[in-house]
Amino acid sequence: MKQNDEILDSPLPRAEKPPYNKWLRGIAIGLEIALWLIGALGLLFKTESWEGGSELLVLSFSMLSLFYMLFTFLVTGARGWRQILGSVGAGITYSMLLLSVLFIRENWVGGWEMRITALLPGGIILLAGLYFLVRNRQTGKKTGYYWNILIRLAIMMLLAI
Repeated sequence: MKQNDEILDSPLPRAEKPPYNKWLRGIAIGLEIALWLIGALGLLFKTESWEGGSELLVLSFSMLSLFYMLFTFLVTGARGWRQILGSVGAGITYSMLLLSVLFIRENWVGGWEMRITALLPGGIILLAGLYFLVRNRQTGKKTGYYWNILIRLAIMMLLAI
């Protein structure tokens, strides 16, 4: 009987690792969840006209907007320079959507214009994300990054509408 050692002799394919550690991504996701919970509490306080609603809303949504502007690649699990670049674009759109919600809820000037300006790139990212999600699913590649982008975008677009 002849033994086939080809599998043992060939080097293992290197998995493409993200340029950050898992614990850093876990911290970023935990911070994101905490800011969303504070924002939800602020929205509840604002709708019920309780004291402190505006302050909670401004603090949480402005911090969340800054967080998405800087660290979207962490929470989406971007791998490679193309996905990191896509995450930066999505982060800018997330920031604009959150700030438009904040401006509209606080009755500040420019909220409606900001919302319209943010919904256009949001729609483009939504269509591109769906296209790449379907294409990668058909070829058997990982689709977690696209799910992360699309779920966050859908939540923020629903908030903005």
